[in-house]
Amino acid sequence: MKKILLLILLLFFAENKVYSADLGNLGTINATVGAASQKYSRGFVSNRNQPTSFLYLDYVSPAGFYINSALTYDKSDSGSYSNEWCNTPGYKNRIDKITINLSYQLCEYQTVTQYGYYQIKLSGEATKLTNIFFNYYIDDTGSSYNSTRTQSYAGNGKEFGLTHNLGITTATLRSFIWDNYSTTYSLGASKLIYDVNVDLFYHQTKLEDWNSAASKSASDRGHLILTVKKIF
Repeated sequence: MKKILLLILLLFFAENKVYSADLGNLGTINATVGAASQKYSRGFVSNRNQPTSFLYLDYVSPAGFYINSALTYDKSDSGSYSNEWCNTPGYKNRIDKITINLSYQLCEYQTVTQYGYYQIKLSGEATKLTNIFFNYYIDDTGSSYNSTRTQSYAGNGKEFGLTHNLGITTATLRSFIWDNYSTTYSLGASKLIYDVNVDLFYHQTKLEDWNSAASKSASDRGHLILTVKKIF
């Protein structure tokens, strides 16, 4: 926990000596470093209120093609630390008021488990202050199971919601549904403070047709998660 608090302090007091690298006609590269009070990713709330940190590297070409590489490092409920590495090539384009984002994400967890998803993301302006979005995740690997490998979970996922600019902050309301596993409702607010993005979200998860008592104890409840991140 001390390492996570130190990282948060460094984010707030870091001078802007590193900027997004402009490659001219070849595009741009930037990095994002951050920390959170607990791990949340696409409807999954894990590691039982233990801290997590992350580093993202993004390359974006002028034509809209991009690749993201993300490394997360989080503490489990048992006290040990684990890591996850995800790579996501994709294409993003804005047509009038609609943004289309098509990608494929392949992740490796603890160098043991691999899982991948095709991702289709759509967002659009409902008003000048309100955006709506819909994301669809198509399971490519089918490698998600419970600890005894007797029950598979996740499968395809659907996420939809909206963001609204309130002036002093941006509010987000969303729902994430995993086939045959869980539904998560999230409500939160985001604010830029001294060039640091601060998010505070409440996530309420309900497991569907899941027979693991341990998983229900860890996930089938509410979670309040604070995240800070800085983009260089």
